[in-house]
Amino acid sequence: MIRARKFVCICPWPNSDICHAASYKSNRYGPATSVELRERIVHWFYDFELPVKDIVLLSGRSQSTIYAILQMYDTYGEVTIPLANRTGRKRILDANDLRYIQSILEARPITYLDEIQEKLFQNREILVSLATLSRTLRRLRCRTKGSQRSSGER
Repeated sequence: MIRARKFVCICPWPNSDICHAASYKSNRYGPATSVELRERIVHWFYDFELPVKDIVLLSGRSQSTIYAILQMYDTYGEVTIPLANRTGRKRILDANDLRYIQSILEARPITYLDEIQEKLFQNREILVSLATLSRTLRRLRCRTKGSQRSSGER
């Protein structure tokens, strides 16, 4: 058997919906502003003629964010930049796969990555690398604890 570094996954989100964790954009600026909220901001400003200070209080976003959304609407006629596409490769694991991983970790909070990999392949016919699983769990804020043994050596 190949000896590779395996991880024990310790699930921090019991009984929670994984979609919220997956859709939350973690960056230094805070959560991303949804398209619905952007449209609502434009509606408040142009249709209801609310001042920007009131929109800041209603939306919970900063004044500079409000002005940026309004400038984008004035420039493109839309609340998002139409030419901006998501870059990079499409994710292998979709929301249903993430829910399946969550159910595995809720059943056994301490699980090795290669065990999750095997269950994904057996039950969902998805072949992912250990690196992909590790990055996915990190993106979902799942802590890992290092171990040098594979699950077959225990």
